[in-house]
Amino acid sequence: MREMKHAYRTHIFETNLSGSKKASSYLRALEMLGEILTVSGGTFQNIPSIWKCTSPHEIDKLYSYIKEAQRTGKIFDTGHAPSYWKNGYYSAALRTYRDFLIEHNHANKLSSLYSDDAFNASGEDLALSDETLLIRDLDSYEGQEVVRETKHRVNQQVFRRKILEIYGSSCCITGLSIPGVNVASHIIPWQNRPDIRLDPRNGLCLSSTYDAAFDRHLVGLDENYRVILSDGIKEHFGNEVNRDYFETVEGQTITLPIKFLPSQEWLAEHRSKLE
Repeated sequence: MREMKHAYRTHIFETNLSGSKKASSYLRALEMLGEILTVSGGTFQNIPSIWKCTSPHEIDKLYSYIKEAQRTGKIFDTGHAPSYWKNGYYSAALRTYRDFLIEHNHANKLSSLYSDDAFNASGEDLALSDETLLIRDLDSYEGQEVVRETKHRVNQQVFRRKILEIYGSSCCITGLSIPGVNVASHIIPWQNRPDIRLDPRNGLCLSSTYDAAFDRHLVGLDENYRVILSDGIKEHFGNEVNRDYFETVEGQTITLPIKFLPSQEWLAEHRSKLE
């Protein structure tokens, strides 16, 4: 239960629901709603905590019930912040929780593509379960965009989580171990090869500056996983700061992941484009 609450909290702050104040209000709304339902005597009184309900369809039913209850004031004659039901916070929070659960469940399905030392690429384009709940009130074009963006966001999250896991959350060049500034970098860009976009062999854990340099083909890796600097980056070595930051790592072997070694084929393709 605590895990689900934490995951939802992370989700709403990362998706920035009109600022942290609204995100905090949604969290509080869901906490209070569980208490209100318990004493309501209504259809959903047996839900002691919203966090125990992990079915998007069940939350959708509750969302419809609460939306109507907010209109009439029914069940909200309690000491719990009356402004919340009058301003529709309970239904809004439930809608975001429902959408979070759809993404959370899809992320779990994608995570099952990884085993100890293998990646099942054939299942990479899994359908988004319960997508009808996401797009019910949208036209065809809007619905397609929402599904595409949702899948893209979840794919990125799952890939990042796997890359941080196998690299111990540390930049493989600098050893920097602050997850917030480290990036799950793709060797072959995400958009170029849909078939390998979730393959951890197509990833490196890099701090933001090295990620930017790698992405722009200013830094690469040789056949022995040693750092190569391009002529394009050496042109800036007249500046002592630039030189010290990059020259010190030239020829250095990166820290390799505990499994899923970076693909030499894809590193060679990246290396061929060094500027």
